Amino acid sequence: MSGYKWRIVPHTIPDEGTLLENNLTREIKGSKKIESADSITLSLKSLHIYEKYDKDKDKNDPFISTLYSLGSEPEIKKVHAYKENVDLGQVQNIRKDNIVFSITDFNKSHLTLNPKVYEIDESVKQKLTKLFKNDENAGILKSVGDIATGFYPILGPYIPILIGVAGGVIEFMDKIQKHAQIIDDTIVLHNGPQNQGEMILQTGHYVFFKEEQSEDGLKMNQNQKIINSDGSEFTKCSYIVYTIKQAKMDANTKKQELDHKMATLLTQIQEGNKNNLTPALTFLENTIEQYNTFQQLKRKANLKKKPESNRTDAEKELLKMLDSDQNLNTVEALIK
Repeated sequence: MSGYKWRIVPHTIPDEGTLLENNLTREIKGSKKIESADSITLSLKSLHIYEKYDKDKDKNDPFISTLYSLGSEPEIKKVHAYKENVDLGQVQNIRKDNIVFSITDFNKSHLTLNPKVYEIDESVKQKLTKLFKNDENAGILKSVGDIATGFYPILGPYIPILIGVAGGVIEFMDKIQKHAQIIDDTIVLHNGPQNQGEMILQTGHYVFFKEEQSEDGLKMNQNQKIINSDGSEFTKCSYIVYTIKQAKMDANTKKQELDHKMATLLTQIQEGNKNNLTPALTFLENTIEQYNTFQQLKRKANLKKKPESNRTDAEKELLKMLDSDQNLNTVEALIK
């Protein structure tokens, strides 16, 4: 792991910009250390490519993805975009809300983050273009980047508009290292007590430079662009910017968290230890149990709304059973 290539700045950036901090083993001023039970959102903010990877033109064709894992959970793949003919300097139209994942109750020991950005060569470019821009998907899936927050390839078979592309994307990602590497590095951020040299999981903007930077005067401006100490734009090498912040407790976060859990479950089943599916099956069992509890509470509420004189004998017996269920009573009390 080349941690010296990573830098961080606090989430809030003043007009004049903020100096990049290269010591990720300490909590920086203006950031908050992520602790157990904190909510957390990881987002891809921007990508700047300054090297030329196509010998025939001054443009690039990057495939942008993130691999991540929480604690000992399996590694999850998230695709952000495949872009063609991108000018040197920046990938256009990476949405501001390009979320990698959101969790409302972070309780893992660490987060492992692996940005993967590769230049697509001619051998698969036509295939990817066909996957993302064929007539069948026209107006629905012009590129993966048209999906607001990217997508989990492993969920593709269960999402109507992605059924035709998921298998090809997964196959391509499994062989992605055969292509020209733009950015590919791994960082581990720790939650809870740190051992010496471990990097801290905290809020802020995280920058990974393709090449090691020794200059101390580098800043980030409010557009998440890196600027030199003299105020000029940094163009020495490619870099990518991620943001970690506390998640908003809203419906979108809940949806993102559910997608993450489904991707984790399917990855565990598909790619995990085939001889030990206990974690995946336990998660599935818990999910079904929670759904069943919700349905029982809903049924109980509907029965109580019904006049007693109109209830059938079977309904009276069912309500009596639901009223005596200690688990339901505990959940009901918590809700109230």
